[in-house]
Amino acid sequence: GDEQTMVDRPVAVVLALGFVLRAGLVVFSEVWDEANPARKYTDVDYVVFTDAAREVVASRPSVTPEAASEAGDGMAAWMFGLGSPYDRATYRYTPFLAWLAVPNVTVAFAWGKLVFAAVDVLVGWLIADILRARGVAPRAAAAYASLWLFSPIAANISTRGSADCIVVALSLLALRGIIRGHEVAAALWLGAAVHFKIFPALFAIPMALAIDQHSDPASRPAEPLALLAPGEAGHAAAARGTADDSTAGDGTGGDGTADDGTADDGGADSDGGGADSDDSDGG
Repeated sequence: GDEQTMVDRPVAVVLALGFVLRAGLVVFSEVWDEANPARKYTDVDYVVFTDAAREVVASRPSVTPEAASEAGDGMAAWMFGLGSPYDRATYRYTPFLAWLAVPNVTVAFAWGKLVFAAVDVLVGWLIADILRARGVAPRAAAAYASLWLFSPIAANISTRGSADCIVVALSLLALRGIIRGHEVAAALWLGAAVHFKIFPALFAIPMALAIDQHSDPASRPAEPLALLAPGEAGHAAAARGTADDSTAGDGTGGDGTADDGTADDGGADSDGGGADSDDSDGG
């Protein structure tokens, strides 16, 4: 396709507005929670992430990273001294979420919400970028991305402190890799998504079929799904694929007959033999 900028202007506008919306909701969540402690806007999972982050930093060694480096112990000594997020009861997530939420404890409680809001906007950009790669015009791509960016459900989920937007972003990054022909990167992104939550594993099958569809036809079987069938059906499909390859290579037709006119040569030889017989009779 034609070269295009990373973000077209219509897409950039809706991305900026989408982030402003989410930033406003994050501020609202802080004000609301302060005034309504019994009915908080913040997701309970966000509190769990933050508590797990507190467990991570609570057990850290008293030596700071700088002091450890000067003493020759290095940053690794300080890092390995961090606590486990699983010391927090009911924490059943990847440790990366707890590490990502450490600034919730050390900087500001709303840190993670802002990160999730930014990832949510990244999802909007990925939607637009995938559509642009498929030939959709910038304005149309921006309109489709707006369905996500200005969805009250999507904006509410991320600004309450839910990490589901990370799984969505990783899955879309995998899809983007498939579309752009970066299969290895797509596999890594999909693996990261599955690490966060198991359900993106379901995307592996359609993505694998998409790769197969766009690969060299000569390098794949004629019936890829039939090869997965158990028993005789799968073996028959494999045999048909092998037979097709062999007939294409040796110049024979599908019925085993030669394409080089051997039958015609045989007829000519027979006629020639008849002529020789006539000559002998004449002799």
